[in-house]
Amino acid sequence: MNFAQVEMQTKLAKTPEELLALLTEVTAPISWLGFKQSGEASKVLKLIENRNRQVAEARTQAIEIARQEVQNKIGHIRKFPNAYS
Repeated sequence: MNFAQVEMQTKLAKTPEELLALLTEVTAPISWLGFKQSGEASKVLKLIENRNRQVAEARTQAIEIARQEVQNKIGHIRKFPNAYS
């Protein structure tokens, strides 16, 4: 798998598990072929780490948005209890 393919796969990955599987798939051949010192491995690892961080940040943002929506709904129910009885 070349760098462009790895880059595309990291963009398609939706979960940390998918990224971990990609990391495993990518690093084994890199280590085996002795490319660790070439800088290509570190580029691949950095790309995967960045994507993993993006997925985690997106998850955190989604949780915060959902939490805010729930708080807004609770506030509305408290303000207008008869609307929900």
